[in-house]
Amino acid sequence: MPRMDTTRGRLAVALAAIIAGGTGCGLVGDESTAAADPTGTAGTDSWPRTVTNCGEEVTIEAPPERIVGVEGAAETVLALGAGDQLAGWFGNEASALPEALRVEAEKAEYLGGSFPAPTLEDVSAPEPDLVVLYGYTEEAGLTKQAFDDLGVPTLVLSETCAEGADPTVEGYFADVETIAHAIGSDEQAATLVESWRSTIEEATATPLDDEVTVFINGNPDPSSPFASGGGSLADDQIRIAGGVNAFGDVDDAFLEPSWEEVATRDPDVIVDGSGGLEESTEALRSYLSENAALSQMTAVREDAFLTIEYYDNVPGPRVVDGVVKIAEFLRR
Repeated sequence: MPRMDTTRGRLAVALAAIIAGGTGCGLVGDESTAAADPTGTAGTDSWPRTVTNCGEEVTIEAPPERIVGVEGAAETVLALGAGDQLAGWFGNEASALPEALRVEAEKAEYLGGSFPAPTLEDVSAPEPDLVVLYGYTEEAGLTKQAFDDLGVPTLVLSETCAEGADPTVEGYFADVETIAHAIGSDEQAATLVESWRSTIEEATATPLDDEVTVFINGNPDPSSPFASGGGSLADDQIRIAGGVNAFGDVDDAFLEPSWEEVATRDPDVIVDGSGGLEESTEALRSYLSENAALSQMTAVREDAFLTIEYYDNVPGPRVVDGVVKIAEFLRR
């Protein structure tokens, strides 16, 4: 899995710089200042403050001290250096997080994994004063209305907004700024997002000579492909990296084509983003290589398989890792 040590170092340094900066209050969000300063770039201590999330205004009455987060939304709080404001999170255990995030994660309680999804009772048990989510899960009772009924302000990463979803890298960066303003970490967000953009720019600085078609598979079962379509975050990552999504012409975020359909698009690169890491990639490589027809795909013939982690192509701080890994693989 090609990944330059220098790139990993740049990301670690950027996150460490944010964390070292602390979590002091950020930009003003009260009505009087907002009227004079609609971009919210004046003042340092004013509460309450209002942010717009999924097209709705969410008011935060005071600096949150007991945030509960799920997956990439929780990792966003950690990336902002606000672990001491986090009551707990669901997702990867601290030991599985990148070092800079782990330092902040150790300040909060690990509440459990995110598969299966935590329930409303699980998330509300720590008595949060703000909940940040990667999507809502109706089956588990994690809905905005449920948290409204509990009187707990809730922010959701915009890839999964019910209305006006934004499944792009820049959409996630906007989420970072929204969460940062809600918790009082505006300056940290500005520095962090700037560093991420610089990292991506450096990884993609060399143009590709030819068009490279990329297929991202999201199913660890090699016999049943699961594709990212044109409405997915992965599609935007591939575009930024310089490639072309094999199913980018499909409006849906996700689809389940047959391998024969994938073969007709003849991808140059196959990315395994199923979460099974090298084990699932090896199973996928073997499955395709042993099929007479599928083995003729360019990616299989040239052994162009890239493994990325689950968190590399879902909204969260590691979305930048996903872009960089794809970009570097396309330029190998």
